[in-house]
Amino acid sequence: MKAQRLNFDYLNLRKEVPLYIRLAVKSLFSRPRVTNGNVLVINPCLIGEFAATAPVIYDFILRNPNKQVDLLVTPPLKPLAERMRGVRHVYTARSVYGRSNEKGTESERPQSKYERTIVMRISPETYRIVTSIEHGEIVTGVKPFLRYGLHLLASLLRRKTPRRWSDANFALMGARPHRIPAQEIFNITEHDYEDIRSHEALAGSEKKIVVHTYCHWGARRWATDKWIELLKKVYMDEPIRFIFVGGEAEEEQYKEISKQLPFPIYSLINRTSLWELLVLFT
Repeated sequence: MKAQRLNFDYLNLRKEVPLYIRLAVKSLFSRPRVTNGNVLVINPCLIGEFAATAPVIYDFILRNPNKQVDLLVTPPLKPLAERMRGVRHVYTARSVYGRSNEKGTESERPQSKYERTIVMRISPETYRIVTSIEHGEIVTGVKPFLRYGLHLLASLLRRKTPRRWSDANFALMGARPHRIPAQEIFNITEHDYEDIRSHEALAGSEKKIVVHTYCHWGARRWATDKWIELLKKVYMDEPIRFIFVGGEAEEEQYKEISKQLPFPIYSLINRTSLWELLVLFT
């Protein structure tokens, strides 16, 4: 079977543009005065995109210590969003992607009134939520969203590496791009570290490398024989404990790889939560 050269998931982004425009027009004609210091940040995105926007949101929280900040994210991201420092409440809604881990979930609608609503990403469900709550100023990501889309297209045509998506989000929040470590953004305790260290796969004094084999984008998905070749080459330099993570999609490939390697590999597949994986990487 030929590898998929395009990630058709991203075609769903076209659904966001008319929603952004409708929201921008609606906000021009309806803007009740709310000055209670509450801010709602709406960011229904994928896990990788959340990793790129979490520093942006945390930077906003640091620069606005007098505001009460609530987040609205997709259901799989709630455990991470709830551990962000400075976040008051976390609500959920489905994204435009329609991923399997969002299906069958109920949205959790904000109950507060908001002085400002910042729409970093949008979906039909979040559009309905925004238009049903009382708020003052609405800030949408439509301009940076479209600008970044044009930048990606130009970079592709010129065969140049594009700027990071996080840079566009810093611009939306009125800040300069800069790095913020995960340990500062998320409330990770010593107990969290102890829990992740208790996994048998993480025992031993060898250097440890975490391996995640699956990618939704077919063109970026490696064949099993390539993984085997790579792991053998890396292991030749020094003894290493390879620890595989992921879900059902990774399980079958892990089993095939483990059969064909002359050294043991270890699995945390289906045994760690999204929060535990973040702790593992910090």
